[in-house]
Amino acid sequence: MEPKTKINVWYAVLAVLLLNRWISAMYAPTRVPYSQFLEAPEKRRVIEVVVTKNAIAGKMRPPGQATGEMTFTTNRVPPDLSPKLARHTVIFRGATIDRDGLTLPPSSL
Repeated sequence: MEPKTKINVWYAVLAVLLLNRWISAMYAPTRVPYSQFLEAPEKRRVIEVVVTKNAIAGKMRPPGQATGEMTFTTNRVPPDLSPKLARHTVIFRGATIDRDGLTLPPSSL
């Protein structure tokens, strides 16, 4: 009699889920602090952007590289606050507010 190999279906499901998570993470946009985004146009790193009410997303050149591009996303900060913080070289980020008034972490956008 030949030995039969049994593969548990749950191992296959787990493998597919892990592969999906790994591939998604590879192509996910880089989270950039809003303060660093404001410096990027001056350094001619920004290629293109899409601006919404609460967020900015687009493509930029990676820091220290003349070629190549990376996708990024950042949350907007109120315009009157940005110059005050930048004057003191503070790194700052925006956050989104959900319908219950709770502040969501930047990675949940």
